Amino acid sequence: MKRNLCFFIIFITAIIAACSSKEPVVAYPPDGGNLVIYNGTILTMAVENQKLDNTQALLIKDGVIKGIGKTQDIISQSSSLESVKYLNLNGKTLLPGFIEPHAHLMLTANGEAVTNLMPCLPDKYQKIYELDYPKGKKCKNYINEALGKLAKDNYLINGWYIGNGLDPSRMLLDNREPNPEWIDINRQFLNQPAHYIQSFNSEDEAFYITTKPSDGNYPFDDGTPLFILDQSGHLAYVNEVAFQKSDICSFTPGEVLNSESGVICVGTKDQMEKSLENAKSYYGFPDGAWGITCKEDRDICSFSGLLNEESSYQPFVDAIADPGTKAMLRHARQDDPALKVENRMVELMKIFSRQGVTTFVEGGGSSVGMIEAYKNMVKNNTMAARLRVLYTWDIKGTDGNPLNHKQFKNVVEKIPFEDSEFNGFLSAGGIKLWADGSTQGCSADLITVYDIDGLCKEFKRGHQNYDDQEIIENLGPFYEDGWYLNVHANGDQAIINTVTAFKNFGVNGPEYSDTPLTLIHSTVYDDKQKNDTIAAIKDAQKFVPNLSVSHLIGHVAYWGESMKNELGDERGGHIAPARSELEKGIDVSLHSDMSITPLYPLWFVEQAVTRKTWKYPKLTGNGESLIPNIPQKECMTKGECLTPYRALMAVTAIPAKQHQLDKLGTIERHKIADLVVLEHDPTISLADDIHSIPVACTFINGQKVKASVSQDGCQLTDLPKLL
Repeated sequence: MKRNLCFFIIFITAIIAACSSKEPVVAYPPDGGNLVIYNGTILTMAVENQKLDNTQALLIKDGVIKGIGKTQDIISQSSSLESVKYLNLNGKTLLPGFIEPHAHLMLTANGEAVTNLMPCLPDKYQKIYELDYPKGKKCKNYINEALGKLAKDNYLINGWYIGNGLDPSRMLLDNREPNPEWIDINRQFLNQPAHYIQSFNSEDEAFYITTKPSDGNYPFDDGTPLFILDQSGHLAYVNEVAFQKSDICSFTPGEVLNSESGVICVGTKDQMEKSLENAKSYYGFPDGAWGITCKEDRDICSFSGLLNEESSYQPFVDAIADPGTKAMLRHARQDDPALKVENRMVELMKIFSRQGVTTFVEGGGSSVGMIEAYKNMVKNNTMAARLRVLYTWDIKGTDGNPLNHKQFKNVVEKIPFEDSEFNGFLSAGGIKLWADGSTQGCSADLITVYDIDGLCKEFKRGHQNYDDQEIIENLGPFYEDGWYLNVHANGDQAIINTVTAFKNFGVNGPEYSDTPLTLIHSTVYDDKQKNDTIAAIKDAQKFVPNLSVSHLIGHVAYWGESMKNELGDERGGHIAPARSELEKGIDVSLHSDMSITPLYPLWFVEQAVTRKTWKYPKLTGNGESLIPNIPQKECMTKGECLTPYRALMAVTAIPAKQHQLDKLGTIERHKIADLVVLEHDPTISLADDIHSIPVACTFINGQKVKASVSQDGCQLTDLPKLL
């Protein structure tokens, strides 16, 4: 997901920081506890397949693992400790706490302020999701239903309809059964979304593309502007009046609203291409674009209502927020916006804790105000999980403008894990850059064009934000200053560009060669180029040995069929090739990119083990293998499926390594006792049932986290139970 994907995160963060200046009420849980854990299975994640049986126990002193050994020996050692507690696992399974290596906390919290248009999850996941996120019950799987929901909500922000999560890559246009024509229909929607949206009749939830009945109700063609964010975050959709309300242009042929910009909305093909260049220059979005649609003769063309990449949204975002943030905040469904957003983030961290998460990595600290908001949140609340932050390479200052590197060094600083002000509950040490867009959003930077018969046909090779030299220029100073780096790279061309830049860093700065460098998403490996792409990563490891990847495994589960449509069966069937990477010695972690997909680490494990997917809108059962007719065992040797243990390492040990969290991620002596207890052992559970394994409890610093009144599957005692 790109930084500042929605207008609300751009503006609310600074307000939160300003308003959250109260004195801390409860800063952190007490100092680390003394604890003995025994009588269960221990999956250490320190060495592949290392599993300790119920004769082994753990000794924790002051929140740190001090001993691993025979139960009676550990209990004897504990007798010298004060206030020691005992946890009898009774056959449960103990692991290191789960680490979410890439997600977006504030964006998720703020996104709840607008109408959610995201499609449903597969049934087996949806019923669990709704328990934690009740609003998820109102999900829609068809574009017409989603627009109907937006119209019925009639919820305007400063006079604009705002929606989040529309996804033409999975959602059919209307309530028809899937058929070969849906690709053409959805492609037409992407080519001219404003026309389709304006033809929507909310009374019967139908599109009238050619002729509109006069007695219909067309809420998005009545003079009210509309802005909808695609679920990928890399596309957005607006109606025609949005251009006029943003003082960009009108849809009167040749009319110029702003003589300085020289932008027109309607003209010949050549005039519109020139108009787009004018817009990119005047509004400052060289890495973005606005779609252009033409009639057959190409004499009459116009902006289509499709916005490509976040920077191109800015003129509309400014218009939505104008005349200031107060107008927008009045509609934020809360009395005290700053406090409510902070409270919601705290509650989200509790939900994550109930899924076994002990550390959450914010994948895009995009403004100084946002960072200050996180600092205040951690100071003001008892946190259910740790927060690790990556700053965006072009982080915005208090004036809303990106900081250059000199300004960055004067304004932004690392927050060490050991910082006494935050006691490990807030830390920062990494930098994030986006090299391309979204695969399902037709904007990944590809070596080979999108499939000529697929949804993204018109987008050809997708979209490039930065080439290898630009990545070197943008990230080189941070690398030399000792920051670890994450680069969003979905397409194989973006991967190659990033790896080339990383290799350059290692060659020219060998003193920093142990710095972790991570490819975020790393989704598309052209079938003909796959071995070359993996070989390029492996070759770069000679100079930067801590180069690894992190996959959004939900791409397989929720977009697998869409990817095959967009990329072709061969390319789409081998997205996120985790087993091939591991086979070559490339470490792999798994992430949610929340709010793009929900944060449930055991779901990630199951999805990496089974690589099953669903073809929307048919969401029943356990799904089908992304590559048909491959048995599970064969998938783990010839396909891209991971073993359960390796998948668990991808949410524990590997993300700890990627984010320089050296004291976390494994169960070993001298590691901090951030732990999760599961009711069952995922390594021996049925693969399709891993997602449903209950989390009994979590521990941070050896202290049990109280993330829910109802969740208490771990009873601590003052004395050990005789075995």
